[in-house]
Amino acid sequence: MWRWKRGRKKDSSSISRDSFAKWAGECVKLVDEKTGVKLDYSLESLKNLDAVVSRLKPEDPGEFQSELLGAYIVLTGSYLGEVLVRSRGGKWEKTGSPLGWAVKLGVREIDVFQIAFESVSQPDRFSRLHSELDSKGEQAGGMPRVLSELEELIVKGYTSEIEEPKKKEPLPWETLEEDYEY
Repeated sequence: MWRWKRGRKKDSSSISRDSFAKWAGECVKLVDEKTGVKLDYSLESLKNLDAVVSRLKPEDPGEFQSELLGAYIVLTGSYLGEVLVRSRGGKWEKTGSPLGWAVKLGVREIDVFQIAFESVSQPDRFSRLHSELDSKGEQAGGMPRVLSELEELIVKGYTSEIEEPKKKEPLPWETLEEDYEY
């Protein structure tokens, strides 16, 4: 497992995209073992994650030991990121964030590890992100969901009510043949 040691973090250049899927899997396994709650990488599962976090975290966020806090942030942040990747088509990208990685949804960069950190002191932080994305109708391309549904209808062929232009009939003099000689 990835941990902070002596106040230093692991070099983010040695972390690969595959690491996040692995850590998210560890989060799923740990939550299941400790609470019996099943996380399935759906957006709805973020509510379950919030419920587990509120049940298991110390009353005083200052009670978190730095090594435990680091593991918590990495595991829950990775899970949140994988939910966005799998359900919203996001992509893990290297960024200037403190851990060096974030999830891109279209043009928006979401620092999932910052959100994980905020969840220590802010209730329902994971599901608030889900609500925020839904209220804006965002998806991976950064395009409003309504517009993408319209595009889907067009692609499926529901544009039959659009009148196609009629073929142009030739004018009478355009069809006459010249049969005179010089």
